[in-house]
Amino acid sequence: MATSTTQLLWRSRFSVQLLHDGNKRILYYEDFAVASIGLGLIGFVAATSVSWLINLPILPRPPATEYVSQSYLSHLEYWSMGFINNIFPTRFEHEAWVYYRYLETLQHYQLDYTITTRFLFGLLAGAVGFIKGLQLVWQNPIQQQFEVHMQGLQVHEFKVAETKLLAHFKNELKKYGAFTRISDNVDLSMKRVFSHHLIFGASGTGKSQYMASAIKSAIDKKLKVVVLDPKYEFTKAYYKKDGTCAILDPTDARSHVWDIARDLYSIGLIKKLAAAIIPSKGNDPMWSNAARAIFVGMIVYLRASFKDAKGVPNYNWQDIADILVSSPEELIHMMQNYYPEALKLVGELNVETNQVQSNATTAGIMINLLSFMGGLRDLARFWYVDADKPQKKISLYRFMTDSHYKIKTIFIKPNDTEGEMSTGIIRAILVYSISLLDSPKIPDSNTPRGMFFLDEFQAPGKLETETGQPVIDKLVDRGRSKQFGCYLASQTVLQLYKVYTKEDVDSWRETTSNFIMTGSPLGKNLDELSALLGDQFVDKLHVSMSYGNGGAPSANRNYQEHSKKAMLPSQLTSKLEISDTHIRYLALFRGIPDAYILEKPFINIPEIHPIWIERPQLETTVNLNSRVKILLTTQMAGGQMAGGQTIANETTAPEVAKNLVEEFDEESGEIGMWVDTGQHMDEMSKEEREFSEEDENVAGDVVKGMVTEPMIDSHGISTILDLLVKITEKTNNPQSNKTLQKYMMSAKRQI
Repeated sequence: MATSTTQLLWRSRFSVQLLHDGNKRILYYEDFAVASIGLGLIGFVAATSVSWLINLPILPRPPATEYVSQSYLSHLEYWSMGFINNIFPTRFEHEAWVYYRYLETLQHYQLDYTITTRFLFGLLAGAVGFIKGLQLVWQNPIQQQFEVHMQGLQVHEFKVAETKLLAHFKNELKKYGAFTRISDNVDLSMKRVFSHHLIFGASGTGKSQYMASAIKSAIDKKLKVVVLDPKYEFTKAYYKKDGTCAILDPTDARSHVWDIARDLYSIGLIKKLAAAIIPSKGNDPMWSNAARAIFVGMIVYLRASFKDAKGVPNYNWQDIADILVSSPEELIHMMQNYYPEALKLVGELNVETNQVQSNATTAGIMINLLSFMGGLRDLARFWYVDADKPQKKISLYRFMTDSHYKIKTIFIKPNDTEGEMSTGIIRAILVYSISLLDSPKIPDSNTPRGMFFLDEFQAPGKLETETGQPVIDKLVDRGRSKQFGCYLASQTVLQLYKVYTKEDVDSWRETTSNFIMTGSPLGKNLDELSALLGDQFVDKLHVSMSYGNGGAPSANRNYQEHSKKAMLPSQLTSKLEISDTHIRYLALFRGIPDAYILEKPFINIPEIHPIWIERPQLETTVNLNSRVKILLTTQMAGGQMAGGQTIANETTAPEVAKNLVEEFDEESGEIGMWVDTGQHMDEMSKEEREFSEEDENVAGDVVKGMVTEPMIDSHGISTILDLLVKITEKTNNPQSNKTLQKYMMSAKRQI
């Protein structure tokens, strides 16, 4: 029904009266007549036809005579002819007389009630239909059309939107099949889902409801599913204990441990992990790249030093925690023998004094490295070796590349109690997994493989490659051809701008095929959406009145072109309000004209499993007698640190990192030694090759910084020293304290 601000007018459809504006709705007399009489007749016929099926002793079917049969259609025909005869006496006069004599005969034998009872029942049903017809017209007055859409995007709502989308999706659904339901009557096809979603919606507007049905559908279809679950609501509903699901949250007792020793089988993948853990900061990438290079050297050392009986690397998170607190002498040993590309970044050994020489630049590099390694070291408190109760492991490499891998669904859960550790490992997991899409290990496919559902994906920080580009680009660009789809969700566009550039966000809008807004208060979100919808161009009716010489009024009408916003922010915020039974959202689909406001019914997200089960943690990761420390001490004791001689390695012959690259055997599931003949460069992505070339030049840049920095930036050195003192106070490792103090004293001497 119209609102109080809308005027109702009664008109005949044959009237030529004009309206002065469009803020009016019209009730037509003819519509009332057609709807009420039509529904009344339908009710009458339906009721009497049903009553004719009754043939009981107390209400027998009317008997047949020579002229009138017992069938319902025969009586209905006589009723119709009798009705016409009453209006036009000359028509059907004989038939009316015959039926009148039939009724007299029934009355004589006291059987007239068999007709009158049924007829009265029909009239009652007809009266109900008549009233319903009146209500139908009254509740749906017709909007006066005073403008005609000519150009620009239109916004269709609710049932009208569903009708139009069903027509657009018909062939797509027939060819590719349905993936998930997005409104009461509309399904989204498999093809459209794998062309990605970008979703915005304030808290409580139904963003999770929109994603939940898609997540359940992906799990039911046994696709590979990665869910970033900041509110744990999908974990509690869809996690299974049958071995097909894995939780990745180090603080949760159910969590799998990432088998990093097995998955980092090449230097390229180690560099991706380093980029995820040590994000670039500021405009000068030298500091981050240098810290990454040292971390790569540490992992290369661990891979070469710790292997099982089959020669497969078996280092763990405790080993990583231990190696991160190595002394300068130990770092020089590692880089010199295993990753010489980073040797100059960790300082130099004075052959005369047998002491490590460092300066403020070297100290700055170590500060940058250690500042990001706190969270990585914390992992050893949760992902530890327990001989009595071994923790379950997961290979992300096999998850992404092996269609027969048992684990099909991964729930990634953040825990802000361990915020530094949580965000770091989430970045590492997502960067590693998504980066594999840009490798030949996952070829193009026509068969759906997997889905990434990343809710609040900006929260862990920027997910970037080793060259500083957003790894989300790989997911969007490569995912479609590799048949990995994604749902990227955030509350507001401003949250994305804090982590990613506007150019990044704009590119995702242009490359994702499905844009969803579930609701938002007035602000940047709706302002940008309103601008995205653009302007409409309409021809608007203008009416002018004039009076002739005799005082008779006349109306002149014409249409003039106008432009207006397709939808204002204030309109959007009111139309996208959530109801008791449905969420409301605005959708834009690539290749389909116009925008659509749809209603999606709430689905039940059950609480089957606990959202979190606490995992017992170690008190500290400090272990002065760790196997890493023992091995380093043994290796260095076998060499001479004076006289300019190389520090020899007793247990492993000195080899550069390129000879430590190993390849994963997909058939056997083992990692074997692979002698680098250069062919791995063909399998490296363009970004990996660029970073590899850049990495070789990092040391040169750092050496230049060592010479020039003390002369040009004493304030920067002072800042570094302040940070160094704070880190020295923070760390719990006595050996680490000594190391940092050496750096600080050396840096002071340089000043």
